[in-house]
Amino acid sequence: KVNAKAQDPDLLYRAKCAACHRVYPPGKHTYQKLQAYVARYGKGLSDKERRMILEYLKKNAKHERELGGKNAQ
Repeated sequence: KVNAKAQDPDLLYRAKCAACHRVYPPGKHTYQKLQAYVARYGKGLSDKERRMILEYLKKNAKHERELGGKNAQ
């Protein structure tokens, strides 16, 4: 039996992050900010989990141009 979380980045993100806090939609933040959160709070993630989650967040993060500028958040 294959673990669904191991195959689905969305499920992995929700399962791992919800263990400690409410899961926020990635589109609320820029990828840069999400990377910082993963670096700070994702200490218990395996390298594979970290890569999968970061790839998922990158695809689903808010883009700078949607924020109205480079420094807006």
